[in-house]
Amino acid sequence: MNSGIKTFLFLYFLISIFLFLGRSVYAQLPDPHDFCSHTKSIKSKQRQASFHYQEHDAFDVHFYYLNLWAETNDVFLKGFVEIQGSVQDDVLDTIYLELDYSLHIDSLLFNKKNISFTHSQNGILFFSPSQALIKDEPFIIRVYYQGMANNSGSGRGYNSEDSHHNTRVNWTLSEPFYSKDWWPCKQDLQDKADSVWIFISTSSKNKVGSNGLLTATIPLDHDKVRYEWKSHYPIDYYLISFSLAEYMEYSFFTPEQYGRKVWIQNYMYPDSAMYKSQKALIDCTKIEMNLLREKYGEYPFIEEKYGHCISRIGGGMEHQTMTTQANFSFHLSIHEMGHSWFGDQVTCATWNDIWLNEGFATYTQYLGLENMADKASADGFMAAMQSVVRREPDGSVFVPNDQLENRDRIFSGRLSYYKGAVIIHMIRYVLANDDLFFHVLQQYQSQYAYKTASAEDFKNVLEKLSGNNFEEFFNLWYYGEGFPIYYFEWEQAVNNSFSLKAQQESSTVKTPFFRMDYDIQLFFTDGSDTIFTMHQQEAEETLFLQLTKRVKAILPNPKSSNLMEVKGVYSGLSLPGVVSIEPNPAHDIVMLRFTNSNQQRKLSVFNSTLQKIAEKKAFNRFVELDIGNLPAGVFFILIDDGQSTVLKKLIKY
Repeated sequence: MNSGIKTFLFLYFLISIFLFLGRSVYAQLPDPHDFCSHTKSIKSKQRQASFHYQEHDAFDVHFYYLNLWAETNDVFLKGFVEIQGSVQDDVLDTIYLELDYSLHIDSLLFNKKNISFTHSQNGILFFSPSQALIKDEPFIIRVYYQGMANNSGSGRGYNSEDSHHNTRVNWTLSEPFYSKDWWPCKQDLQDKADSVWIFISTSSKNKVGSNGLLTATIPLDHDKVRYEWKSHYPIDYYLISFSLAEYMEYSFFTPEQYGRKVWIQNYMYPDSAMYKSQKALIDCTKIEMNLLREKYGEYPFIEEKYGHCISRIGGGMEHQTMTTQANFSFHLSIHEMGHSWFGDQVTCATWNDIWLNEGFATYTQYLGLENMADKASADGFMAAMQSVVRREPDGSVFVPNDQLENRDRIFSGRLSYYKGAVIIHMIRYVLANDDLFFHVLQQYQSQYAYKTASAEDFKNVLEKLSGNNFEEFFNLWYYGEGFPIYYFEWEQAVNNSFSLKAQQESSTVKTPFFRMDYDIQLFFTDGSDTIFTMHQQEAEETLFLQLTKRVKAILPNPKSSNLMEVKGVYSGLSLPGVVSIEPNPAHDIVMLRFTNSNQQRKLSVFNSTLQKIAEKKAFNRFVELDIGNLPAGVFFILIDDGQSTVLKKLIKY
């Protein structure tokens, strides 16, 4: 991206954020619930029935056709769903689908003939054709059904609420296993349908948004209308959706890039309040789209569209080609847009590897800040995510098999989102080559386009293109648990020889040691600085350097490139009393707690470029600092007791 365009994007982004949100997003850490509807909630609903998916492997879905009646006054649905597929096994004598028992099946047609079926209370629907089917034999299933969708007030499945914008709004939310709560389907991640039609009939005052392109709007009797949406791209079951309200539309094309434009279609509430208050943020989505096309490759669904349907959803959901969102905030919009590549075009093959969806979408937020704001803002965001990850000592990004029925664990904000994004940033650090890093991401997208993939598939692409072995990295950071804890002690002799001792501990006995590289930044008394790489091959490492300048301070992990907790940075042979900062991150007041008392200390506060911005003397064990007037970002507190110094990192949000 050339400097002129980047300057324009930066100014546009600043104006949009400050004028229309009234607050900076730099270095703020939005809760995952603000940009994703799946994270832990008091309304969370666990899976009601375990289903053995090997039963599904017997056939392959090619096409879904949903033809339903819906209104905004309730969650009543009526109509049919058609499934076209073919047999994968040598013989198929029983077909299994899923549909919540609260929905009544009027009839079931198999190859256009009525057939008896069983619909159990645990939501399993199955039937046996009159004659067993053989390998590759095609078939058509059509299920006629009706009833009130059972979402139990959880926000999952099919929902209807007052929008507070002079209209009600209905929307669907199916991830990870709630499609069955509103339509009969095969909930198998590895079986993408080749295409889908979603036809919704409703009152003519309403507008329906869904996947693909709106191919027709058909007037019906009694002041009704049918919206006919069609998508010809492969799609996973949970990405099929529709939203329904008295929407207004505001749509546009992105600027041309690579000879193509992307159509962005936005459905929002009709009172125009959101349009007026967030128009600049909506317009920013065209810039976000072209940024991600540059980083990840061409928009995967360019022959159709990208869009937003506004609803009362908590955060957003990356429904393919038509995201469902609560608003157009920066973090929410770019996170969900990133899913077009990571989650929609390439979908995790199992929920164990949800990292491939959510970790990369969260890292997309970092890329947005890095390219549309500045590097310091992005690094502050990364540091804040790392701080959240370190709040608990263990937990893997990989979702264990025994947790696959637990939605809250699958969509853990700390692990699947934040730690997931952090280890992607660490991969970028290890590669030390941005061209290679983004080439890996684009090649992964190309190799598994419109398919599913595992974390091992991504690792294989990474290893092939980089020529490096990432087995240990994934064992430590993806499958493994915890993070390293460091203590640093440095001193410099009169002849300027410099020594640095790094001691590593682990937050958990499950991963006793983390072999890793990380950066150390040295700040000299003449105002200059330098960065070198530390290679931690053992729990204790000592580095010796012959310098020509006097060192004023050192800063481990200066750009938050690695997940690591720095407990202390000490200079000299005697260590000052241990100090803790609470809370951290903080918004207004922080408390410094020292283990020793009645000792005079000087506290100096520095910004991320090590410019001193405040100074204070302290004599007691408890020292209070007011940081309310500081902007959001990363700061450092240098504590000097006259004999030695310690440097602590502070995150202001």
